[in-house]
Amino acid sequence: MAVEKVNKGLAHLERVLADRAWLASDAAPTIADAYLAATARWAEPLQLASLADYPHVARVLAALEQDPGIRFAHAIEDGLPAASQGGFRGHVALDQLATPAG
Repeated sequence: MAVEKVNKGLAHLERVLADRAWLASDAAPTIADAYLAATARWAEPLQLASLADYPHVARVLAALEQDPGIRFAHAIEDGLPAASQGGFRGHVALDQLATPAG
């Protein structure tokens, strides 16, 4: 069921991206593209889909991999050193979020 849903979603994105540079804008990537980068990149490692079947999605993902913010997010996710261009104050572990402040 997951494979079917992922491929259905990727097929829809493929049609949308056939005549667009980015998901919501031709001018520049938006938060929609960042969300795509965060989610669609898991299709192959989880063996849900082959991005070779979705060349427009693959094109956008490849372009997003060059974005400093995306590279920063992936480095943090992978536990690698990363220099922030923004206000990153450090990583918070999931179990720290469950602890009430006090």
